[in-house]
Amino acid sequence: MSNKLIKVLGKIDEIVTEMGKFNLVPRDPTPSIDRETYSFVEKSEVIGRDAEKEMIINELLDPQRERDHISVLAIIGMGGLGKTTLAQLVYNDEKVQKTFQLLLWICVSTEFNFSNICKSIIEVATNSKENISTSTKEVLQKKLREILGKKRYLLILDDVWNEVIGKWDELRKLLFSEAGSGSVIIVTTRSHGVASIMRTLPDHDLASLNENDSLRLFEHNAFSGWAEKPQEFRIIGATIVKTISNLYNLQTLKLSSSLIAELPKEMRYMINLRHLFLDNCGRLQRMPIGLGQLKYLQTLTKYVVYSGRGGSIGELNNLNLLCGHISLSGLENVRDGKDAQSMNLAAKTNLCSLELKWDRIDNKEVTTNDQAIIEALIPHQKMKYFIINGYNGFGFPKWMMEDINVRNLKRLKLKKCINCAELPALWQLPLLENLFLERMESLRYIVSGMGKHVKGSQSLITYSVLKILEIKNLPNLENWREENSDLVDFPNLNKLVISNCGKLKSIPVCMPILASLEVCNSCEIKLRNISNLPMLLNLIAINTVDNSCSEPDAFRPPKTLETMKIHGFENVNPLEGEEEEEEEEDQLIGCQTKSLRNLNIEKSNCFFSCGPTKVVALGFWKYFEPLEYLNIFACDAIVFWPEEEFRSLKFLKELRFQSCLNFRGSLQVAVSVSSPCEHREDFLPHLKSLWIKNCRELVEIPICFKSLTDLEIWHCHKLSPEGVTLLTTLSELKRIIIVGLTNWGSWPDNMEHLPSLEQLHILGCPRIRSFPKGLQERLSSLQFLAITACPALESCCTVGGNYWHLVSRIPELHIGIEVNERQSFSKRLLNCIRGR
Repeated sequence: MSNKLIKVLGKIDEIVTEMGKFNLVPRDPTPSIDRETYSFVEKSEVIGRDAEKEMIINELLDPQRERDHISVLAIIGMGGLGKTTLAQLVYNDEKVQKTFQLLLWICVSTEFNFSNICKSIIEVATNSKENISTSTKEVLQKKLREILGKKRYLLILDDVWNEVIGKWDELRKLLFSEAGSGSVIIVTTRSHGVASIMRTLPDHDLASLNENDSLRLFEHNAFSGWAEKPQEFRIIGATIVKTISNLYNLQTLKLSSSLIAELPKEMRYMINLRHLFLDNCGRLQRMPIGLGQLKYLQTLTKYVVYSGRGGSIGELNNLNLLCGHISLSGLENVRDGKDAQSMNLAAKTNLCSLELKWDRIDNKEVTTNDQAIIEALIPHQKMKYFIINGYNGFGFPKWMMEDINVRNLKRLKLKKCINCAELPALWQLPLLENLFLERMESLRYIVSGMGKHVKGSQSLITYSVLKILEIKNLPNLENWREENSDLVDFPNLNKLVISNCGKLKSIPVCMPILASLEVCNSCEIKLRNISNLPMLLNLIAINTVDNSCSEPDAFRPPKTLETMKIHGFENVNPLEGEEEEEEEEDQLIGCQTKSLRNLNIEKSNCFFSCGPTKVVALGFWKYFEPLEYLNIFACDAIVFWPEEEFRSLKFLKELRFQSCLNFRGSLQVAVSVSSPCEHREDFLPHLKSLWIKNCRELVEIPICFKSLTDLEIWHCHKLSPEGVTLLTTLSELKRIIIVGLTNWGSWPDNMEHLPSLEQLHILGCPRIRSFPKGLQERLSSLQFLAITACPALESCCTVGGNYWHLVSRIPELHIGIEVNERQSFSKRLLNCIRGR
């Protein structure tokens, strides 16, 4: 049996290798489109869901429910937890069957398609396809309305994955319109996002089984067909269940019990379960493990070495079938090199990923024992992913520095190796694609001239296949190479992250295809060096150190740049005067950067100036003409509306201001006519979304944007209704969110011109007591209305209030904090009240 299993594993390895050749990569599991469920359930096969079934039935048959038009309940849980089974139990309950006039079970699965769901409902209700396979939506909706016919129905929508609210709205309107009082829709889903757009009742989050029910399920699967259950195996089963229930979930429990159940009876007696589980019970209780085949322990994701009995590293000596990843932590508890050698790491040739971790408190003491241990832990040559974490030795082991034993490495991470001053010759690893260096305080150069692999100070060092390089918290790193940094090439580097490397002077010279660059708190690296990267798509430059007195820097975004975030730069000017011929060509075609779509400017006042340097600041904006999304955060140099800066932004769709504490919003040059819109129709002509938050000095929004569909204003306490004149002419506006506008005692006048309004959110505006007449006329056609922390207005919109007859038919209504309020909405509300 063991030989057969080894052969199977070998074949799987061959398949995985072939997948790599064709660029086939693993993806997150998604539901199969062929998965289909039905309403029948064998009740005797179900374990441990009685209490939850009764809870849901009592909720559905509550007399209060009969007064509701229709309710939607979501059952949420991970795959395999029993959502469908619970829905089947509810559906087949005798009380439920008698209560509802029409019972319908529909398996939705991956594709949430209006026509297909309607056809399925019709087929289930009529027990016939009725030649509807090619029916149009018009025919389908007529037939469905006839079938529902104001009956009290129970509809199960099983396995729903759709999170697009528009798709649900199309079906919801039809199902709600023809529902008899007390009708119920039950949705089963793995996603809280799905539940949030569909539910009207509180979610039912499906819990894992308790320990007793888990043991019953385990024994049912593992010992089915046995005339009797040996007491020894029952004890072992209880141990397994306790361990897995604590560390994992029901799905893992079902998997492990099913594996035992599938083994022939003779094989069960051959398994030395006592050795695998009972003897290791103490260790299982404190380390998260993955249980693969139960005949052989193949997956052990973490092993913690400790000094007590049974906790030595030598316990792993004979587990040579281990595969996948293992993290060996607590290595400070290994006695010496001989003790480490007893693990026999090199013999575990199925392992592809390894972490060696020391868990001691940070200190810089050079530990000779660490050196001896790591010298003894020699992995096999096929290892692909390797991590060294918390190692306190003075240098890396010989099998890394001299022999480069791990030549098949694809990913290497060195973290908290605080005493290592020199790296191995990593450029000689022919497959190394990802390199991560973090918390290495003694490291001064990426390539040092001290090693035997560096042949001459003028030889070119090339990391030929490296694609991702991340270096973080290397406070003494000075340069890329000890002799000459220009002689280190990264021809295939796609992503570079440099964070908290305060002494590093530059980025590498040769990175011809670099697409993503992140430079954080590495103030010696100048923006000027970034400007000429030929293929850069994404840039993040963050500096939290005051650099206002530093030597002036210069910058212009690379031509290929698509997204940029720049934070904490003050003394920067537009880069001009270089490559004059190319610059002239760019001016002829309109702008230097043709692809920049998304820009975040944070605490970088060099882009906005109200004094003599304004002309210099405006020099940046010629590069930003293609922008579609602009976010401005904590730029206190902004006082007036930045009309000149934004003049060229003809394609901007979304504009955000946040925490710009001096931003008043007024125009710098007053307009003599009553409506500034007449003179600024070409200003931001495609703007769809305007979002202003925590701008405490804001007093007005002076320009109306006729294409605006989405307006949010948060915690701008000086803003009065009179300052929002733009609301009077926004005919395309669909959504308004106002939060914490404590200065608003009423709404702006003349709100008759909001014919497209669908959503209105009012949070924390306690002085607002009523709606203007124009908005009152729009209330009944809204799709969403939320009013919270506005006591007077809330009372008008509840039963018996002045506006109840207008708001009662709004599909999604949230007045105050209600039982059926969305969880995500409640969290957002709390954050709003706290001023976040």
